[in-house]
Amino acid sequence: MFKVRTLALAVGSALALGVATQASAAPVFTIDPTAYYGAGAVFNATQATGSSSARIVQAGLNQTVDGYITFQGFTNNGAPVGAGTSGITVGYNLYATFTQGLTCTGPLATGVSCSVDSLSLSLYVDPSMGNSFTAASVGANYSITDTANDILLGTSNLVFTGVAGLDALGGAFENITSNFALTNPDGMNYFIGPDPFYDIVFSAFNNTSQGITCNSANCANGTATIFAINQETGTVDFNRVPEPGTLALLGLSFAGLGFARRRKV
Repeated sequence: MFKVRTLALAVGSALALGVATQASAAPVFTIDPTAYYGAGAVFNATQATGSSSARIVQAGLNQTVDGYITFQGFTNNGAPVGAGTSGITVGYNLYATFTQGLTCTGPLATGVSCSVDSLSLSLYVDPSMGNSFTAASVGANYSITDTANDILLGTSNLVFTGVAGLDALGGAFENITSNFALTNPDGMNYFIGPDPFYDIVFSAFNNTSQGITCNSANCANGTATIFAINQETGTVDFNRVPEPGTLALLGLSFAGLGFARRRKV
């Protein structure tokens, strides 16, 4: 567990350093939708966009989040990729389910910051477009029906960095960097480039102050323990884990830090 945590810290620090030292566009990835939409065509994109529904249950300073993301399209450096090319929402549906663990500095409220500590996410294609989604509510988690023929494309289960909370107007926000692994062969046949595919996924979601309900008269003052967050929109893009040399140097720095702390005890 210590090694996994150290790796996450090292990758997170390397990513933060990269973001701080250079400004660059998200890299291009290539998708082949033709297995699910014969009228489509191979295309390039830099971003997937979608909407999310989630239910948060609070226990002290810890939050458990269960939700889904439905993807509505792709863009390439800001230019939309047409549904006739991508096939998404016209020939197949693309969605993800997830469970997250958060730790917050206080009861969830305006001004309280949360770290995203754990994530289990699965990305699926629904080739028959037969799924029916019921959004999360205060009283119940989300539900998805007719999933028997859905195909798993990829998974994410390690958080490198992640923050979440409620903004000054009571809207929810979340920004996560995590690992990403494609399934073989289904995921690799859909995400065809680069090969090997990117192993880091970046996601950011937020909503207006009207998208939150809770089991309290005021969702932003710290008295609620259950939240439903809907009408949340966001974006997903990809990149690659930093070079081994960078990780090795950062790993040594963390090891040295840990040794120094033990010496002080």
